[in-house]
Amino acid sequence: MPIRLFFTYWVPVILYAGTITMVSGMSTPHTYFPLWAGEINDKVLHALEYAILAILCYRALRHASGPGLADYAAVLAIVGAILFGVSDELHQYFVPLRESDPWDLVANGAGSLMGVTGWQIISPRLRLFQTP
Repeated sequence: MPIRLFFTYWVPVILYAGTITMVSGMSTPHTYFPLWAGEINDKVLHALEYAILAILCYRALRHASGPGLADYAAVLAIVGAILFGVSDELHQYFVPLRESDPWDLVANGAGSLMGVTGWQIISPRLRLFQTP
């Protein structure tokens, strides 16, 4: 894989997943975010967070992996994001003042599915995000 493809597609996945893990490891993450973020339902935030992760995974699998993986990019991205969400909830279980919520996993899965499905619909119309 050319280094350009790695940096264009896989580095954003790695950085975003690392950010999710970092925020999940905070005992009081709400103190670091704007006040309006507290007004949004927690499950909506989870869905949005994992929609973005799944889109990034889909793009990487579709454009920066072999043709065998590219054919299954949508399914792999959704499953991968959900599995990452499971590991994230397990991680949160051990963080002081945080809790692990199975409904967060439902929101993560729904967001992953909606993100990839939405991306498949809109990305062909966007010239900005086409393969370099």
